[in-house]
Amino acid sequence: MKKINDWENIKESSDFKRLEPGAYICAIKAVEDVSDKEYLKIYFDIVKGDNKGYFQKLYDSDTRKDKKWPIAGTLIRSYKEAALSMFKGFCTAVEKSNKNYKWNFDEKTLVKKYIGLIIADEEYLNTKGQKRVRNYVASVRSLEAIENGDFTIPALKEIDESKVTESKKKEEDFIDPFADNDVEENTSSIEDDSNPWDDGDEDPFA
Repeated sequence: MKKINDWENIKESSDFKRLEPGAYICAIKAVEDVSDKEYLKIYFDIVKGDNKGYFQKLYDSDTRKDKKWPIAGTLIRSYKEAALSMFKGFCTAVEKSNKNYKWNFDEKTLVKKYIGLIIADEEYLNTKGQKRVRNYVASVRSLEAIENGDFTIPALKEIDESKVTESKKKEEDFIDPFADNDVEENTSSIEDDSNPWDDGDEDPFA
């Protein structure tokens, strides 16, 4: 393999631990208006409890040059006509969680505002078609609702098994003409099972 420059100064990454499903008090760190697709991309972090600063720590531990904010610390809220009731529910929760705040259709005013989020687990298929589990924002609540226990944590959202079967069939149907049938290499230790960072967008904190 090639020699990696500056090897001594590269920090070792810490073990990635997924959040336990639960209710979290969070603060909005940045908001991006994706106007052509009519949605807000909201970046948040936990500000209270044992997991305070969870997503910031993940972000800081990302040693890549083009690091991104963790995807599990990102909330999408569409303001298309079909999704307006859900979008208004989000805005109302923010208003109730921040004294004297009133939503005025300026996404910049959401920055540094508090919000209650219910984070749950869902199954998904990784790039190799294998079933894995990750966090997702199940619902948005006011701080009062979180503190009063007025919420429900959903059970694990399971993936459609037909998708798993279809993915496995595609793998079985593929014949690698360069495969060595006499040697099997175990690559599980270097598998990218659950990338906690969002690789699809520009870094809003750069």
